[in-house]
Amino acid sequence: MSHLGYNVSYNDHYIRHPSSSPVMHRAVVPSSGASTGGGPTPFRAPAHKHAHHLHSIPPREKSTRTLIIDHLLWVHARTRFAQARAELGMTDRTGGPGSSNHAHRARPENYEEEQEVYSDGEDVTHLQARAGGPGHTHGEEEDERFDMQDLTLARSLRQRAESVEKVATSMLDQPPEVPPIHPDELLDPPTSPQLRPQAPQRHPHKLPNGVRLRLALATVVNDLFSRKAPTPPVRTSSASSSAPPVSTFPSALIPLGTISSVANPDYHRPIPNQYIRSLYDIGADPDTQNSPPSLRCPRHLHMGCEICVEAKAPPPRMGQNRIRGGQGRAGSTTGSSPGDAPPSGVPGSNGLVGGVTGWLDGSGIGSGLARPGPKGTVLRRPTDAREAVYAINNEDGTPQMFNTKLAELIVRFMRISALVAMELGREATEDRASIDGGEARRDEEGSGGAGPSTSGSQTARPPSSPQTSLRTLTQRNLAEAGLYYYALRPSREWYFLFAGLITRAVFEGYMTAGWRSTEPLELLLGIGLGTSVEAGSRPQGAQRSRDTTTNGASRDNSDDDEDEEEEDEFKEFEPDDLPDLDEAARVLFPSLRDPVTGASGTLRREGAELEYELEMRDRLQRFYDVPPSTPDLATHMEDLQWQYPAEAVERAAVRFCEAIARWRGKPELETYKKAPWIVNQRERRASGTAMSIDALVHSNPTSPSNSHTTPPNRQLSAQQFKPEPRQRKPPIERYFTQPQSLIMQSRKRRRPSGEDRGDEGRRLPPAVFA
Repeated sequence: MSHLGYNVSYNDHYIRHPSSSPVMHRAVVPSSGASTGGGPTPFRAPAHKHAHHLHSIPPREKSTRTLIIDHLLWVHARTRFAQARAELGMTDRTGGPGSSNHAHRARPENYEEEQEVYSDGEDVTHLQARAGGPGHTHGEEEDERFDMQDLTLARSLRQRAESVEKVATSMLDQPPEVPPIHPDELLDPPTSPQLRPQAPQRHPHKLPNGVRLRLALATVVNDLFSRKAPTPPVRTSSASSSAPPVSTFPSALIPLGTISSVANPDYHRPIPNQYIRSLYDIGADPDTQNSPPSLRCPRHLHMGCEICVEAKAPPPRMGQNRIRGGQGRAGSTTGSSPGDAPPSGVPGSNGLVGGVTGWLDGSGIGSGLARPGPKGTVLRRPTDAREAVYAINNEDGTPQMFNTKLAELIVRFMRISALVAMELGREATEDRASIDGGEARRDEEGSGGAGPSTSGSQTARPPSSPQTSLRTLTQRNLAEAGLYYYALRPSREWYFLFAGLITRAVFEGYMTAGWRSTEPLELLLGIGLGTSVEAGSRPQGAQRSRDTTTNGASRDNSDDDEDEEEEDEFKEFEPDDLPDLDEAARVLFPSLRDPVTGASGTLRREGAELEYELEMRDRLQRFYDVPPSTPDLATHMEDLQWQYPAEAVERAAVRFCEAIARWRGKPELETYKKAPWIVNQRERRASGTAMSIDALVHSNPTSPSNSHTTPPNRQLSAQQFKPEPRQRKPPIERYFTQPQSLIMQSRKRRRPSGEDRGDEGRRLPPAVFA
């Protein structure tokens, strides 16, 4: 790993554990119900503004390994963003050839984020259905995007991102050995019942919360922009296939059924006629599609898509009068994504017949490191996605429906979006909570950092102490009554991005994964419009998914145990308070939190959520409006996927992920700045002027206590590098807005103090705004 500038050494032979001496532990604080006797209570320091340490690494959790992993994940994210921008023809953040940062295009981590060129993005109208005709300029806009593409740079950035990813994965998979306990330490903790029991020790190699947030974001970014090809299925002989018939429903969609409108039979949705149902029951036949599936990427559904695939000697398209600069490039020989091998058994893999070679790009630095196996890694989760065109039917003749990459991404995308909304709401209110001490960290209360996804309910309350004020108790009660109260609400930008992702998942499923019937369509387009799970109860989708079969392989008890082991393996890398799917749905769709109202049982929706419902109804109606001249479902899907292009959705996804990464902040190694006196001495050595012994002995760093003079170069640099008065990146607040409760709370804080008011004005505010 010397090529990355890191040098890891473990010279410490022992690790000093917290002392187990009875003198070093504080006595148990009596509960609020016990008699305090009027004595003094122990002092409890106020919680820090960011006590949950999401944007930084706590000093006690800093180590060489965590600092390097944090920096690697930051480099990986910036490289992926630059790759996607080069592929999609987006704004070059370096500023173009005339900028000094243009030389660092292949290494985006080498220039400051504050120096990036602003990209204002697109309006949400680009994510709506586009119409054809001579009066529309969609073709001109797409041609401009194609001209701005830099596929050579994108390929280099993709190789760089994969090499950094393999280095980070190797460090995560091979943690250093835990040093032995020092012999002077006591092996047995104190057993006196009057002393506070020893808190559970944190694992020395557990990553900090902020680093785990980067891991969760990197997983979503890889699912979106890794351009990984679906793995071809292994052909099995008919003699060995004695398993019972498998389920004919994609397993990735089963957990989503509990948060979709299909779970609510009273929900009013468009109803197709018998002819439309028959088309969906037949499915999209690969033989009737305009382009062979062997030469078409599953994400964009383009023939010879230059973003995802690269064909040797591609046949010219009919009516194509324009040659893109990406054609004619040399093919490559090794897998671009870890674990990918040349699909020898896939039709069209031979280069003489124009086989797809875009998945076969070479690897750069880190090629000697281990590639992920079939079980996946933290950054590349195991997937069951495959193409149905190469699959075989079940014994009873029923066709198989498989998972897709986008269908598997939806759950992770919703969970991380809900986590960001919750953390933004917490940050909007924690400045007031810090006055009274705030909430203690969950691991200090003995929960071990477990979030709501592990508890399954919000009824558990941390123990209170006599020094806790009434306002802090009220805040805790509100947070425990529902984690949705302070969470920010998604804006229309987020809702349209989410609608675009699930719409493209529909196209990918029906065109490549063999989906049939209208059930997958209604389930995906109905996400967030209904629920079958009561608040606080456990979703049944996970249990149902274990009882079904997945992608042609029947499940037994051993398979269930393996799945649970995989979940437990990656669970330790999840951020604190990461909600499960049901909790995430209630955070992102506020109408699901409230009980049904009215005789018809309709949910109350308003604002951007109401616009999302109307948009999804319109899209479902478009899927059912098959023109009489359309011969089959494949032709209808191809017409619809032109109306909702994948490139616009991916551009919106790039900006959303960039906003999350910017909100998370820089890694610790990027924020470290050396002292000014050290920098000045380095400049003196570089200039060749030798320092005298007297100057070296009496050298004193500049500090406010002994010097009030400002170095002359500081004023020059401040004037020279004055930031431009414009916004550099779309902030995360563009995708999440404050609810009315937080707005009213912020107004209440601006009221004058109660010194000039009577006793009536000094009383505590109502509990709902505490």
